[in-house]
Amino acid sequence: MRFVEDDFAGAIARAKREGKLVFVDAWAPWCHTCLSMDNFVLNQPALQRFESRIVFAKVDTDRDENATFAAKYAMDVWPTLFVIEPNKGELLAVWTGAASLREVEQLLDESLVLRDLKMQNKLDPKAPEGLLLAAQRAALADRWAEAAASYEKSVRAAPENWTRRSEALFGWIKSLHNARRARECAEVGGKYGKEIRGAALPGDFGRYWFSCANGLPLPKQKSEVRRAAIAHLRALVETPRTESSTDDVADAWDILADALKQIGDTEGFRKAHERRLLLLEAAAKAAPSPAAAATFDYARAGSYAVLGRSSEAVAMLQARVKELPDSYEPSARLASLLQGMGRDADARPAIDRVLKLAYGPRRMRYLALKAEIEHKLGNSAGRIAALEEEVRAWQAIQKRTGVAPAGLGAAQKRLAAAKAAR
Repeated sequence: MRFVEDDFAGAIARAKREGKLVFVDAWAPWCHTCLSMDNFVLNQPALQRFESRIVFAKVDTDRDENATFAAKYAMDVWPTLFVIEPNKGELLAVWTGAASLREVEQLLDESLVLRDLKMQNKLDPKAPEGLLLAAQRAALADRWAEAAASYEKSVRAAPENWTRRSEALFGWIKSLHNARRARECAEVGGKYGKEIRGAALPGDFGRYWFSCANGLPLPKQKSEVRRAAIAHLRALVETPRTESSTDDVADAWDILADALKQIGDTEGFRKAHERRLLLLEAAAKAAPSPAAAATFDYARAGSYAVLGRSSEAVAMLQARVKELPDSYEPSARLASLLQGMGRDADARPAIDRVLKLAYGPRRMRYLALKAEIEHKLGNSAGRIAALEEEVRAWQAIQKRTGVAPAGLGAAQKRLAAAKAAR
């Protein structure tokens, strides 16, 4: 596939000239699902059939040159896939998180149909597709109650064999969860959980279903909903969907493990991570390149740590640093892991490597980690220097956008505390 990289304006201009839509893969280097999509889905030759009607673009949302795109098309899940009509910049479709090749093809096919309907003034806003589009736009704006209502209407207006039914059901339960409507959320989970199809949607649906139980008032209700959601997740991991990637199944194992931990099943929690790790290790071994194998590093390191095998995670990440010297991600994982193990002296060179390569908002997080490492090593000057750099970086964003970023206040407080303690 040929992607226009980090030039959204160029992709839009080209699409206007050629009468095409724009597909955008909005991603970030630290996102393991983004890496999975890049290495195992979006590189598939089957997508080439769309190039006559769609311009394909990749946008690294951490890069400064993509700030305008990130501000206009807000997102809270990485990756998010957008299909955009270039003349007015209108969204025709949004997909959050992982997708299979079939789901991406379906998203593109249906976006082309929507574009044709809009051009002919035949898109009925009360039809399932129109309602789904309205729901997605509301969700992107964090208008969760409005989104939930539109998702519900789209489900009820469509036939049961609607190809986008699972997409709408997932959006519905997520919107109810984020709107803090626990009872309705639990009801949607119980009624529609068995219907969800797709690569990652069933696992993500289970996550929200289980979480909604926390808002229920009665212990018996909470227990029943949790039990049903856990049964749903167990079925997924024991018999994975054929189109699910290793990353999708590993995420489902992680969701199940977290649910078991919350109900106090520590043995089940551990066994889930053992199964997850076996799956991930096999996938990393079979990967065609170190970059593809790195897709699984974040999840592997997490399961290693849970199982008391952090030293194996350290060795894995140290090897990956050597294999991918131009990527900050392995060093970032390594620095965080070593710092969490109390090995701050070993974490220092790792975080220094990261700061030579990292960029964007993620770099501020690494500056905060650098400050913590220096603090633990008793280096007050190094701690303050890292925090001062973090504050300056946040202030640069404020100057560029005219809006105080959420991280600025916290960074200033950390800096003031560090100066007071020296």
